[in-house]
Amino acid sequence: MPARITIQSGVAAGTSHRINSRVARVGSDPQSDVCLPSADIPAHALTLEFQDSPELQDASCLVYNRCRSRIYVGAQVVEPDQSVHWPETDILQMDQGIELLLDFDDSNGTGTWANDESEYADGMDDSSTAEPISGLEGSQENWNAANTVRTGSTIKTGSTATPESTAKPGSTTKTVVQLCVTGLCLAGCALLLLREQNRAANVDVGVGFAEVVSMGLDDATVPRSLINRLQYAEAQRVRGRAKVADEQFQSIRDELVFEAPDPLSTRSKMLQFVQTRLASGS
Repeated sequence: MPARITIQSGVAAGTSHRINSRVARVGSDPQSDVCLPSADIPAHALTLEFQDSPELQDASCLVYNRCRSRIYVGAQVVEPDQSVHWPETDILQMDQGIELLLDFDDSNGTGTWANDESEYADGMDDSSTAEPISGLEGSQENWNAANTVRTGSTIKTGSTATPESTAKPGSTTKTVVQLCVTGLCLAGCALLLLREQNRAANVDVGVGFAEVVSMGLDDATVPRSLINRLQYAEAQRVRGRAKVADEQFQSIRDELVFEAPDPLSTRSKMLQFVQTRLASGS
């Protein structure tokens, strides 16, 4: 059952990496299975070990922290040189605002790890070989022949082609008008973009997901179960399960509103984040 790691935020956000082997590396080394191209990330930041779990009838992932700083797997704090199981529902957080999402590729249930067989049972393979483009081989004469420009009854090669007739009267005026219209269109587009940027700058984006989780972990009055529910709701939103995510966010919002938190408290920040998610339709 191969897995997929998605970089949710931070450097290289939005990229997805399919993991084919049972042991994978995450870091800034270009040869890593999941490459995080940043000078602030160690070449070998994490080691991922995928194991079969007969009790759960599923696969599980064991993550080793090779960084010099702690990482977070859900509500679990992982110190350097320590390891912890990474559930599929939790988000892994690193320095530089990097968040990783784990998803086991069980769409058809027939995939196997590359360590077990030479190919996957479902026949999928991400590797491909580039085929040479045919029709471009030959001598310099063939290349010139393919790039000739025909003007009237005379053939000129490449950039040496010249028009047969001179410009007609009035064509210059027409060209100037076209240029003016194009310039006005570009100016209008620039003004629209500037207005949208100013509008976005005036929107209060509030606190982010990583900040809310970090504040909750540092606040002893916030139960870990509440943080776990928040992380689960965010994970469902990232996977595109909007209905499940909305239900979880609404449940968390009702609990936080009922407690009437202080405006400067951690719970108030969490409530602000949840209301922002609900307002945006998760």
